[in-house]
Amino acid sequence: MKPTKNWAFSAAAFLCLNLSWLVTVAGEQVEFSNVRRVFDNGERNAFTDLIRFKGVYYLTFRSCLDGHSVHPTSSIIILSSWDAVACREVHRFSVALRDVRDPHFLEFKDRLFVYSGSWYCGESSSDTRDMNELLGYGFWTADGVDWSDPIMLEGNYGHYVSRAAAHNGKAWLGARRIRQFAQATRRAERDPLVE
Repeated sequence: MKPTKNWAFSAAAFLCLNLSWLVTVAGEQVEFSNVRRVFDNGERNAFTDLIRFKGVYYLTFRSCLDGHSVHPTSSIIILSSWDAVACREVHRFSVALRDVRDPHFLEFKDRLFVYSGSWYCGESSSDTRDMNELLGYGFWTADGVDWSDPIMLEGNYGHYVSRAAAHNGKAWLGARRIRQFAQATRRAERDPLVE
């Protein structure tokens, strides 16, 4: 099989360090032929998403100095690139007392949205995670330069936002929650962002 165009897959491999894989996508073999690291801040960087919006590539991911687990020091970083080679940071956000992770892009109504799930963890890293205290956040840009402040997504407390898509003029968010979801009565005392 002939490899497909590899620009999107080179861009998707932004954060990979050493790849020499041959994969199959939609029945065609795709070869990673040019893999390079475009970002290294010494932190744990993971949970990537990639999109091309208005001719520019955007890459988003979680970054955290304290590592993979739940930490209030985490942030979501967005890089942009015109050519999928040279990148620059265009936005970063975090939420007080929360671990933000799994950012996902959504192009909707001529804007680029980013949605992220978050765990409540308080002032310090938490060994205990209560899935009833999950909460989604979102922010957007119309031009890739000016970004909105993050907003708490109404109606999703206890749901972990995991994917976004647009269809027929509506935005859809995929989320997960535990069985027998119960809103904790003590959460408002612990999490000042929730009333």
